[in-house]
Amino acid sequence: MDHSHQYEIEARLVEAWRSHRKIHTEATIAVREASRAATEAIFAAHQAGMSAEQIAEVLKVGLGAIRHRLQDAQRTLVSDHV
Repeated sequence: MDHSHQYEIEARLVEAWRSHRKIHTEATIAVREASRAATEAIFAAHQAGMSAEQIAEVLKVGLGAIRHRLQDAQRTLVSDHV
C-alpha cells in the first residue's frame, strides 16, 4: 500500500469518526430535549386534571412521533453515506 492510499484511508476514517461524533451529540441533545418536553407535558397534564391513563395515552402518541423522527433521521443518515 502506498502512502497516498494510506493517507486517503486515514482521512476517510477521521471524517467518519467526526460524522459519528456529530450525530451522537445531536442525538443526545434531542433525547434530552424530548425528555424535558415530556416531563413538562406530564406536569401540565396533571395540573390540568388529566387522569394517569390519559397522560399515558398522550405520551404513547408522542413517543411514537419521536420514534418516527428518529427512523427518518436514520434513513437520511444511511442515504447520505451510501
